[in-house]
Amino acid sequence: MTLTLLSAIFSLVGCPGEECDSGSCDSGPKDGDADTDTDTDTDTDTGADMSVTATWSTDGVTFGITNGTGGYAIGMAQTGSGEGWYGEDCIDGPGPNSGSYDICHDGATAAAGLTLGTVYDPDDVVANSTTLFNDSLESTITYVISDGTDCWTWGDDTTYYTGALGCAVQ
Repeated sequence: MTLTLLSAIFSLVGCPGEECDSGSCDSGPKDGDADTDTDTDTDTDTGADMSVTATWSTDGVTFGITNGTGGYAIGMAQTGSGEGWYGEDCIDGPGPNSGSYDICHDGATAAAGLTLGTVYDPDDVVANSTTLFNDSLESTITYVISDGTDCWTWGDDTTYYTGALGCAVQ
């Protein structure tokens, strides 16, 4: 009702002055008038945002870090398979279905990223070197990356890290 009433009022009032044609108004400067918008809009954020890629193969995963500024910790949890592997989730203390394993891959750098080779026994997982995951599990994994202050998460179920660590979704 209110919208109909406002539309009726505007159609009766019309456009002010001579700048109207076909029922539309030009609120910009008229011929001969100076443009009164003199502010300058500048983007002060000159750096690009950090991004992370995970490139999977049967032999492991390589994390590439673009526009990063330092060292990073990377964790992975197999959230999409019900009773998955959480031993590399980067959360202090053993996680669900991870036994006593508490592994965090904290050797990632902005320049080199991090490559982890696949192993098939949890006892063979070594931080910054090997992982229990391979490309067949890629769609079930939730990731986290942290610079020690902030953390970001992406993948299967980001609530795993947003709830536990308060990470931002990437």
